Amino acid sequence: MGRSEAVERMGLNIPAITAGFLEAGYHKVEVVQQTGSTNTDLLDAVRGGEVDADLVALLAEEQTAGRGRLGRSWGAPPRSQIIMSVAAEVTGVYGDFLGLLPLLAGLAVRAALMEVLGQSAGPAVGLKWPNDILLGGLKVGGILVELAQHRPVAVIGIGVNYDLLPEELPVEHATSLCLQRAGVMPTRMEVTLAIARHLAAELQRWRALGGAPEVVLPRYRLACVSLGADVRAGDTVGRAEDVARNGGLVVRTAAGPVTVVSG
Repeated sequence: MGRSEAVERMGLNIPAITAGFLEAGYHKVEVVQQTGSTNTDLLDAVRGGEVDADLVALLAEEQTAGRGRLGRSWGAPPRSQIIMSVAAEVTGVYGDFLGLLPLLAGLAVRAALMEVLGQSAGPAVGLKWPNDILLGGLKVGGILVELAQHRPVAVIGIGVNYDLLPEELPVEHATSLCLQRAGVMPTRMEVTLAIARHLAAELQRWRALGGAPEVVLPRYRLACVSLGADVRAGDTVGRAEDVARNGGLVVRTAAGPVTVVSG
């Protein structure tokens, strides 16, 4: 038996998770043992009219066909990650500002991790445009935001590596909370609930102001490790200079500044 096969991982306490999400302002939360993709499932439910309330969450203990930006797929052993998708109404948010949602969600996850890990303890939590969560310079999580198209609803997918072992990591530049944290670790449920609280609070404030960039950009610029770095975004190569009001990355190329939007 290999090391990863011998790991015993605790499942989420569903009554406690449900109570915590409802207390944070969610209208419904469901936890499933396994699914292909929580984002796909929740998008299908929204499009099929099965979701008729704001802040509806779907969590999974295992995701077998998780999707990242640009269709990249990933997976991990059961109960080794925080996997959640949230359906949120975006009525009243100016269309161009919807591109800020991945950045807003990143700020929420960052604040949650700083809360549970301690702001002065362990490696710094950073954000890589547009959807990566970094811990100690390595990817510990990611965001995937998708719109329901025919309804003013966005589905925000969040994945965070909780206790993946080195041999379980999907790529060399990935990590997990447990690999980066020395000392007592918060439980997976504690991390999940912290993310849920911060995401709900961020969404409430941002939507109340019509999706105002001022709610997002000043803090995101401070947390974004991409700014000032040489980047490649699709066919665009240059130095990242700023984040635009629509959430795009402003890249200084040889031909001048180009704003790249998340796809």
